[in-house]
Parts: sequence; C-alpha cells; structure tokens
Amino acid sequence: MRLRPSEALLEEVEMLTRDREDREIHFVGSLFNLPPDYTVALCRDLAHRCPGIIWRITYNPSVIDEELIVSMAGAGCHLVMLGNESGCDAMLDNLGKGVHIDQVREVIRLICRYGMNVYLCLLLGGQGETRRIVSDSLAFLEEMSPRYATISVGIRIYLGCILEDVAINRGTIESDEDLLNPRSLSRRDCLPGSSRMSRRRQAAMAGSFERADRGRAWLCYNVFTLVKKAGRRDSWFPCTGTKRF
Repeated sequence: MRLRPSEALLEEVEMLTRDREDREIHFVGSLFNLPPDYTVALCRDLAHRCPGIIWRITYNPSVIDEELIVSMAGAGCHLVMLGNESGCDAMLDNLGKGVHIDQVREVIRLICRYGMNVYLCLLLGGQGETRRIVSDSLAFLEEMSPRYATISVGIRIYLGCILEDVAINRGTIESDEDLLNPRSLSRRDCLPGSSRMSRRRQAAMAGSFERADRGRAWLCYNVFTLVKKAGRRDSWFPCTGTKRF
C-alpha cells in the first residue's frame, strides 16, 4: 500500500479551505482508514491545523477501531461511506470483501455513536446472487437506516481480477475484451433507465437478478443506481439512467 505523505495532504487541505465559505473536503479513496495508525495521526493533525472543516470519506468495514472512529469525529468527519456492497455473508464472500455482515453492523454502530452519518452501498447482480439474497440485502439497509444509500445494478470487471477470469471461462467476455467498452454487452442486458420508478418496478428490477447464475446479468457495468435519503420511507428513486462504459 502506498501512503501519501501526511504533510503534503495537510498542506493541500489548508490551501483548499483557506478563505473559503465552503470548507467541506471529500477524501477520495476506499481505504482511508488503512492503516489505522496513519489515519489516527492524520486526524489529530487535521484537528490541530484545519479546525472548523468538515469532511467525508470511504471506510473499509474490515477494521473495527473505536479510537480511529473517535479521532475521525473529533477532526470534523461528518459522513462515512461504507463499501459493504451486500447485506449477505454469502455475497460478501463471493465478492472477496474479507468482511462479515456483523462486522459491518458493529462499525455502523460506532459511527453513529460518535455523531457521524452513514452512507451504505449495495452492488446487485454479483455472481451467485439470487432473489433471496437481494431481499436480504434490502432488509439490511432498512435495518441499518443509513442517512444515505445507493443501489447499483451490475458489477464492474477490472483487468487482472478474479471476476475477469470467471467471465472469460463462462464465455461471457472474450479474453481480449475491452472492459471499458464490452462488445458482448447488448442493450437487452441492461435495465432501462427511468426518471420515475414504481415500487413494483423496483422489486421486479431487484428480482431479475435471480438470473445471475445463468446469464450475463451480473456483467451489467453499473447500469442503474437508486438512492434513498433518510427520513423518507419507501423513497428509493433513480439518480442515473442506463449507461454503458
């Protein structure tokens, strides 16, 4: 793991927030909390050198560290996005997340205890996903009641990852496939975009991924995303339409 020198990061935060009314920072990167000792020290320096800023990050839920979470809250973190991807242990294993759902619950509990908001993410359409697994994942979101949540349909395949080998062996993609513009992905493999979607349509969309074991539905490349905001029951709404990469 390559770590950016903390001094360089602190200087950039100071530059970005100096003499500006908008003092919110988004730290981009899915491993902000790793390694924990680096992040604790960074939070201490942020609180000292950049008081009054607020920021948001993506947190790897495999680390349950109360000292780290306390330091984040004390340094101005107000929103934590968790890359949980699923609410089911079977899918977490299939996705190689290296974390179990009870660990995700514990991290969420700690984040909320210290006054930060939670943003959860689901990736539907993974290898081995069924209607029951989708239902379990949606139930997990309702149970956790995050401030924000997104549901993305389709799993992005990256060059050199295990999923690429699986897709090639199944004949879903070619060995020389351009993964940014897959030739084998046709329009009928993607869900249609819509600016308005009924609950029945949402359920049908989620249920359609029972086909994941039999076709290329799990190779839809993030074609659709739903968002839910806290305080609005049954208010999933689409924030993007169908798109190909």
